[in-house]
Amino acid sequence: MINMRFIFSSFPFINLQITGVKKSIHTQINKPIDFLISLGHNPTICNEVIKVLQRNGITNNALLPTLQTLAGRWEVGEDNGLNNIILSVKNDIANKLGKSRVTFNITPPGFTNYNRVFSITTYEGMTITDVAKHGGSASAKQLAQYIECACSGVMACSTCHVIVNDKWFDLVGPPDDDEQDMIDLAFKPTPTSRLGCQLVLSQKLDGLLIHLPTHTNNIMDNIPFQN
Repeated sequence: MINMRFIFSSFPFINLQITGVKKSIHTQINKPIDFLISLGHNPTICNEVIKVLQRNGITNNALLPTLQTLAGRWEVGEDNGLNNIILSVKNDIANKLGKSRVTFNITPPGFTNYNRVFSITTYEGMTITDVAKHGGSASAKQLAQYIECACSGVMACSTCHVIVNDKWFDLVGPPDDDEQDMIDLAFKPTPTSRLGCQLVLSQKLDGLLIHLPTHTNNIMDNIPFQN
């Protein structure tokens, strides 16, 4: 049997080379994960996205440029396919964990008549913005017509502004200071305003009712981005 401890002690440069390779692999994977986290995704989702890319033949040193290409101009809401991977990963995780389904209800802009309400059912843990951007149902696509999500959900705009029905606001809870800063820039914010990207659906919110504002203020329109 080969004594690896003897080899490493006799030829320390071999151990140094192996350590260097490990550090390189660690860096190649950590940088893509850090990039995904910077886009607002949690570490669990990020790790699963990396695994998806690796299973599809993406090498470690190609992970970061691949993700950057898939993300597109995410700062102005232009996605090249990353969001679909994120949704697929979230749904897979929800299925594995046996997550419950949650239904929420929406009144279109300008309507207070509850006869015009439409409903969407999705997994708990999703946000309103997740559903608008990635939902495949007809109702989710209808919601997407009203919610722009210009910053891709990184809380850098107020285009996913929604108004929580008064009867539900205590259960939903108030925004934190950072979210409130963005809400203050929204079109006619109300005491029960929230950002869709921060409103996470849970079982206690099954049956939630939200109202959509008649207009949006998109501060991203005034930011000069390089082509």
